[in-house]
Amino acid sequence: MNQTENDPEEVQVQVHWLREFHRSAIGMCINFGIAHFFGLIGLVLIAQGRVMTSTMIFAYVLAEFASYSITIGCHRLFAHRTFKATRPLINFLAVCNFFAGQHSIWQCLSLCSTKDITLPLTCGEIDLMIHP
Repeated sequence: MNQTENDPEEVQVQVHWLREFHRSAIGMCINFGIAHFFGLIGLVLIAQGRVMTSTMIFAYVLAEFASYSITIGCHRLFAHRTFKATRPLINFLAVCNFFAGQHSIWQCLSLCSTKDITLPLTCGEIDLMIHP
């Protein structure tokens, strides 16, 4: 084989990596950039005294609810099914995950599918290896 020709499997891996990069990394960078931009605008408005106290309390409560999806483990529930949850808790975690600005639940499921044999390597879960 010529040195300049690529193996088809290697090209497939390169294309898959590039698609994942554009789908998650750039989108999340844009998301974080917009969030930080509006956060700076909010800090300027707070410093100028143009934000009501009730609005700041609401933002604090909303941030606490958003942190529940990370603390309780929304990713572990939806992607790995490591614990059982009732329907109200599942709905609550889905809403909290939205407010936390994490990947959506659908992206979480697509990036770490339980039917994927590479799950233990990509997600660091050696005990969850799927055996045929």
